[in-house]
Amino acid sequence: MSVAVRARRRRLALRTVGAGVAWSLGLLLTALLTPLLDGQTSADANGLTLSTATYVQRNGTWVLVPLALPLIASVAAAVAVTRPDRRLRRAAGTAVLATAVLGLVLVTSGGVLLLPVAILLTVALRLTPPQADTPRQADAPRQADTPGRR
Repeated sequence: MSVAVRARRRRLALRTVGAGVAWSLGLLLTALLTPLLDGQTSADANGLTLSTATYVQRNGTWVLVPLALPLIASVAAAVAVTRPDRRLRRAAGTAVLATAVLGLVLVTSGGVLLLPVAILLTVALRLTPPQADTPRQADAPRQADTPGRR
């Protein structure tokens, strides 16, 4: 792969990771700030009162744990794209796989919203192949050991 193609693929991968980060932050902010669930209706002397609740108010703060996993996976993928090390890619791949599995397990309670992040991060990791392992200095042949050279 040429240097220009590798650079273009890396830029596209970073944009894809950025989309994953944006989606993850959107999920967290929506769960914290947007009143989506109907609350109680009460009537008093002032009239009828309708209340709404956010996802976190309705289900508790523990729901932020599964919603934070896509953001963690996005950060891991960003590190793996910028520093192409096999161990970092393996860790990022594990985080992306955990996000996809969690999205499938929680599919009936909105887990399907985690799947776009998993897809975006998988594409980003596939766009940037890891660097080939470079031989260590001790394993590299010396010039004096090479036949035909003085």
